[in-house]
Amino acid sequence: MKFINVDKILTEEEVADAEKELGFAFPKALRLLFLQHNGGDPDPYVFKSDTLDTLVNETLPLVSSKGRVAALDTYRNLILRKMIAPKKFFPFAVDPGGDYFFVDCEKMEAPVYYYRSDSIFSSGQPLEQISESLEQFWKELQPEE
Repeated sequence: MKFINVDKILTEEEVADAEKELGFAFPKALRLLFLQHNGGDPDPYVFKSDTLDTLVNETLPLVSSKGRVAALDTYRNLILRKMIAPKKFFPFAVDPGGDYFFVDCEKMEAPVYYYRSDSIFSSGQPLEQISESLEQFWKELQPEE
């Protein structure tokens, strides 16, 4: 797994400041994502399951020095303002259509959820768990055929 076009490298202090602002800690895997690959495009980037076939267009930088949309701003918009998911769900990536991938920060395993803005899953909900953990999610990504 590699990431290209990453944003500025963050310090532990910058990540801790974000956690303090949010009022919760990131699971280890999400914290490492921000410390090692703050934003960027994953390779491979295709996610396929029984219920979903999409691309991970980019991971969101926690904060950006390049003028990109940051995960903190996305959290404020989607979770605090629009309330599309529980408060401890944190957005970490987006697909080409503008739908988001979230990590449940309440769980140490960091399960991954996907939010469909314009349709619903067979469960009748726009938000569905798609991977047991963030680490597993990265392993499930495939190269484009």
